[in-house]
This record gives sequence, C-alpha cells and structure tokens, in this order.
Amino acid sequence: MADWDWREINDETLAQLCVFHVPDKPVQHQDAKNRAITSLPLNLTIRPSTEDPSRMGVWSVDYIPRGVRFGPLLGEVQQMNGADCALICPAEAASAGGPSASARNRSASPPLTVAPKKWKRKSNCVVIQVTSPSGGRALKTIIVEDDSRCNWMKFVNVAMTNESQNLVACQIEKDIYFYSIRSIKPNSELTFWFSKDYSQKINYPVSCEIARMGKREETNHDVFFFLSTRKRTHSNHKETRNVANS
Repeated sequence: MADWDWREINDETLAQLCVFHVPDKPVQHQDAKNRAITSLPLNLTIRPSTEDPSRMGVWSVDYIPRGVRFGPLLGEVQQMNGADCALICPAEAASAGGPSASARNRSASPPLTVAPKKWKRKSNCVVIQVTSPSGGRALKTIIVEDDSRCNWMKFVNVAMTNESQNLVACQIEKDIYFYSIRSIKPNSELTFWFSKDYSQKINYPVSCEIARMGKREETNHDVFFFLSTRKRTHSNHKETRNVANS
C-alpha cells in the first residue's frame, strides 16, 4: 500500500503500515519531576509553536518518514468502571463493532451531546478518553496535566489545516499513539488530527478543517485546546532538545 490515504483506512491497518516505532527517552535517563520534557526522543525538540508563540510545540530535528509511530501518550490514568463506564452509551450493542455513531447517539440517555466526556479540556489540562472497540463505553481517562506523569506528547498541537497536519492520533487497543501520515522535513512542527476510526469513536469531524468551519453541532470546541494549553513555563530555555540518552 505505497499510496495509502490515512482517511480511508482503519486504525488496525495504520498500525500494520508502521515502518518503525520511536520510543521515548529511556525512563532511567528522565528527570522524574519533569518527564514531559525529558522523555523527548532524540529526533525531536520543543520550542514555541508556529500558530501561537505563547504555546510550546514539538518540532522535528531530523527527517521523519511516513508511517512512524510515536507513543503511547502518557498521563495520570483513571480506570472507568460501573456507572462511569456507560457514560458514552448506556446500551452498547452486543454485536461486534456496535451500532453506528448516530444510533449510539439516539440510544443514549440522557441524549448524547457531542462527546461531552471525551478529549475535553479541564481547567489548564486535557482529559483524554479511551473507549471500547465500538466507542460505546469509556474504559479509562488519561489526564494530561502533571509533568511528572506525562510524556512529551502533551506538547503536540492540533493541526489548523489539512496541509499542515502530519500526524494522526489513533487508539490501538487501550493506548493512544501518533502516526506520521506524510514525510516530515527537519525543522517542521508536528501537528495532528484524529484517525477515521478514532474520530468516529469520540464523535469528532473527519478533518481539522471541517471542525474549524464553525460546525459546533458536530464537534466540541474544547478539542482546539487539546495539547495546546501548555504555556511557556520554561522561560529560561528558548528550545529544549535531547542531545544524548545519558
């Protein structure tokens, strides 16, 4: 599938097309008090975002080919059980894959209003929800706030245009990964949108541009704050880059 289009394939196929995985910096070489910065892989750097210089962004140092996997996203994990597990859809279908998104919305009680519990901003942090395969049940939430418990992926910003997007966020089993959907040149900011499968699960538009068209009935405005609320707290460092593993 040399000519694959990420908008037309499922998450399982995306995972199979992965050419290699870029791991975080080894835990033993991270600062336990600031894993968000010190987990950064060697081929990436953190510096002000192009979209808003007051925010930090993740940039490439070297060439990154298409099909590279980053992750998983780390943060404070809260397992969902009992009543909390049914927040998305109380009556998830028993059949494999479950009902369509529209059917899930109709069956929810109270009516589902654009994924209120998924990928939402909470104060100055982000709450990410991991769902069941059909998207009908919440399995766990990942709170991206505490720098001692998060990794560098918290600094990756949402793409503002289809042209600028170079990553896609996927749920593989019970984790969130980023995959490069095109080759990324050195000195490029990494930005993402959601994969076809994952966007259906969390009830977001299929592209960042559709979301930006103001169709608030189709999306949650808080998505634009996802991983974009990190202000420049490290004022003494114009750029943060890992140059060695030790």
